[in-house]
Amino acid sequence: MEIAARLNLTEFSGSTGWLDRFRSRHSIVYRQISGEAESVNNDDIASWKNNVLPSLLRDYAPDDVYNADEFGLFFKLMPDKSFVFKNETCHGGKLSKERLTVLVCTNSTGTHKLKLVVIGKSRSPRCFKNVRTFPCEYLAQSRAWMTGILFMNWIQQLDAFFGKQKRKIILFVDNCPAHPKDIPTTNIKLVFFPPNTTSKLQPLDQGIIKVIKQKYRKKLFQRYLRDMENTNQISTKVNVLDSIHYVSAAWDEIKPDVIINCYRKAAFGVLNNSEQADSSPLKEEDFQLLQNFADYATVDDELVTSSTRTLDEIIADTNLVDNEKEDDDQEEEDQDFPVSTPTITTGLQHLSEIRKVLSCVENSEELLGCLNKIENFLAEIHCQNLKQSKIDNFFNKQ
Repeated sequence: MEIAARLNLTEFSGSTGWLDRFRSRHSIVYRQISGEAESVNNDDIASWKNNVLPSLLRDYAPDDVYNADEFGLFFKLMPDKSFVFKNETCHGGKLSKERLTVLVCTNSTGTHKLKLVVIGKSRSPRCFKNVRTFPCEYLAQSRAWMTGILFMNWIQQLDAFFGKQKRKIILFVDNCPAHPKDIPTTNIKLVFFPPNTTSKLQPLDQGIIKVIKQKYRKKLFQRYLRDMENTNQISTKVNVLDSIHYVSAAWDEIKPDVIINCYRKAAFGVLNNSEQADSSPLKEEDFQLLQNFADYATVDDELVTSSTRTLDEIIADTNLVDNEKEDDDQEEEDQDFPVSTPTITTGLQHLSEIRKVLSCVENSEELLGCLNKIENFLAEIHCQNLKQSKIDNFFNKQ
């Protein structure tokens, strides 16, 4: 009733059942928060691996076994600032503008990697202006956290997706406060890992998320080096749009064998006598650039991605949808992102330059073919725009 009063909902009345559902949606719990930071119970792990997990997997093919998890990301961070952010949990404040939460989900064979869900603080960052295609799903939350409502909506959309495919899958998730346990589903069996065991039992925590972060950092570092080389060009800070492209590209680069290996490490599969789970699925070349910046690679490992929330925070999220105030975010990004949008003609000119570069590199035939497809796609749109412009001009003259 207090929330209703503060939102000026004068005709609201809630039953006990409504209150229980509200608590579940908004991650309001009356229990001690447990998670990866607590001590690992080896007895629970052994029981899960030997008894619980085999019985759960018995009715599902490997392609229908999924794991989902969130991780935090300081998306703007460059190596020279790593020490300042090391071990930062980021429960709010100014640093919430510096971080994103990323939801990852894949099946155990690596044949179905779902599109990432990226959660930021601002609903409509200035860098999104005129952008119509995104490589991931982008959501907004006042602290850039996962919440019970966001997770529930994602699960229900996923349930509908598998329903259209006439598939039944099993999805493993951790016990974080943002994962309600009473989400109604038809095509998804939602299973929660035992508390304080995800560091040992969750496949995504066995190296997949680590590889994504390493690849993301590598892309940022390469950009950092390019900016240092291009002295004639004004360097720009990484914005949210850049980051979701980089993290999506990093996710796309994860190979099925890395995913399979991490599932095996978590006991989701049986190793042959001649096989051994690789404790370091990250390839050597992926961290050669980062070897002198150990803290840079792991700087946001302690970032929280969800928490129990106060009434003020729940109301703030409600107001974010109805009356979002993004002045601070807009002000900051005004300095880093140009207002003008590149034209298709400019894009085609850049493609011509890229073609010249690729032509001077050995074994680039496949990439040149991809470049041709991009050029044909943009040229077709450009041609359509020209035709539409002529028709509009004709009607204007009338």
